Amino acid sequence: MLSDELIGIVLNTLYVSTIPVFISALVGTPIALFLHLRGGRTALVFKMAFNGLIGMPTVLLGLLLYLLLSRSGPFGWLNLLYTLDAVVIGHVFLILPLYIAYVLTALEAVDPRIKELAAMFNLSALKTASIYFREAAGGIAGAPPRRTEGQWESWA
Repeated sequence: MLSDELIGIVLNTLYVSTIPVFISALVGTPIALFLHLRGGRTALVFKMAFNGLIGMPTVLLGLLLYLLLSRSGPFGWLNLLYTLDAVVIGHVFLILPLYIAYVLTALEAVDPRIKELAAMFNLSALKTASIYFREAAGGIAGAPPRRTEGQWESWA
């Protein structure tokens, strides 16, 4: 029924589209949690930098990766240019700022009193981060926000 070539194309597509999302989630979630819990000017600068990277043109990103991965570039010895792994790397750099901004938005919707409660119970930073993550999991997963009283009356 299905040719081997078609199965190979489908598997390559799944590889190139799912692996970057998982890598971005594994890397971006701790970064977003750290930036949100840390606060301050440094965190604000990094938040603005990630928001700025969302608008990076893909052609510019491709050119930068080409310069890094070409034979004369600093990572040329890896021979990754024109491979699926290079596409995965490019997709990670495209998705990571989007993912971090999305998670930061979900974390900002979490009740800020949780931080005070964690300090009151003398919880570790890791335990506090896990509580924040659990509270923001619905927003991270893309669940719609809960409707509060009188929230959308102006739309009617």
